[in-house]
Amino acid sequence: MAGVLTGPGGVLRRARDHVSRRAPGRTRARVARASETGAMSDDDTQTPTGPGIRGDQLEGRRIGVTSDRRSSDLIDAFTRRGAQVLHAPTLRITHAQEDGPLLDDTRALIAARPDVLLAITGYGIRRWFEVADAGGLATDLRGALAGADILVRGPKARGGVRAVGLDDAGMSVEETTTSLVDKVLAEYPPGLSVGVQVHGYTDEVQLDRLRAVHRQVLVVAPYRWTAVDDTDERVQRLVAALCARELDAVTFTSAPAVEALLAAAEGMGVYAQVVAALQDGVQAAAVGPVTAAPLLAVGVEPIQPERFRMGALIRLVCDRLDVAAAEDVQGQRG
Repeated sequence: MAGVLTGPGGVLRRARDHVSRRAPGRTRARVARASETGAMSDDDTQTPTGPGIRGDQLEGRRIGVTSDRRSSDLIDAFTRRGAQVLHAPTLRITHAQEDGPLLDDTRALIAARPDVLLAITGYGIRRWFEVADAGGLATDLRGALAGADILVRGPKARGGVRAVGLDDAGMSVEETTTSLVDKVLAEYPPGLSVGVQVHGYTDEVQLDRLRAVHRQVLVVAPYRWTAVDDTDERVQRLVAALCARELDAVTFTSAPAVEALLAAAEGMGVYAQVVAALQDGVQAAAVGPVTAAPLLAVGVEPIQPERFRMGALIRLVCDRLDVAAAEDVQGQRG
């Protein structure tokens, strides 16, 4: 039966004064396009319920889920199709015990009135404004950012920006932090004030690229990723299940989660076995190329959806396991 397996100063002129302004009507057109594609919502995480979805599609399959936040989207989708899910978040999203440091960084950014803001995640933008609102800074923050060019990493970050009453000036080509920094360096003059909303993992390489060109880089971190502690046995169970090849697939939605799993395996003395299982026997599935990178680095070839969305990942995993099941049956008959 399907189920979830668990265990115990002077302000610079705006950057847009240095570059071409957006064409009239572009914002309205962009909103319309986003509405048509669903980019302004979280529809990508809603699993379809049409005639192609069968309650027994994944019957007898066991899938490992390594994500923490929004893991229920994956778990619900797989269990509704008959799979058993081993949920073992290798990292957790945590908020600071006190919001003082985030509020201090927010005040610094408000004072600087940045020319450009890089929005990395929708959740991070929403969380940032929640803390700013509680600290009485939301109005000032919104005012400081209203004059900035806000560039987003992807559709979810765009949705987060719009949810707090702001608009963006563009999106990265590849929906990665590296691609977003490439866009800033290619399209904006040097010497600007740049704000960066980072996610749980701070990419110092990309921040250093910005610091090398711009006079000021201000970082805000609304949340962090932390490793699970030794009292959480779920990761150990996941590692053991991988070694025994008791899983048909394991999903990854962030590169740090991959690295945390491999570190756990190394700590348990079974690193080679886990890598071998993911190379042959257990299908690794990554939400996009950034997440896939640490897997590829150790010789694991994960499947990846063409669109870097949770819903697309769900469909890909279901389709791949469905095909594998059919091949197993054909092999038995042959």
